[in-house]
Amino acid sequence: MDLPDREQVEQWPALAVFRWIFFAAAVLCVPYQLLMGLLAAFGYETVTWGGRPATGFFGLLVAPLLGLAASALIAVSLGTSFVVARRVFSRSLTPIELPPRLDQPDAAATPANPVVTPDQTETR
Repeated sequence: MDLPDREQVEQWPALAVFRWIFFAAAVLCVPYQLLMGLLAAFGYETVTWGGRPATGFFGLLVAPLLGLAASALIAVSLGTSFVVARRVFSRSLTPIELPPRLDQPDAAATPANPVVTPDQTETR
């Protein structure tokens, strides 16, 4: 089996980048906001809506929406910067190439990864 010298790294579509960042931000922001909403339900002023503290049931209801809004803002800002950076570097540089993985069969004996035995080592 003939293995290539390099592996091509595929680029994700821009929408996939935004989805993954939104999902990661939502996993972090929504539980935190749920905790703040639970505290607001008990009377603590942890959630604000329109410049006023939202307490009671309204605070518990609004908190996850604020978490999703924060996730969307994070996804838009980080996603845009990632997509722009990827576009700039993919145009100015050649595509990223990685050497073949060593855990693939027969990958250890390719010209890119020569196998050196103790008999072939040089003594200085």
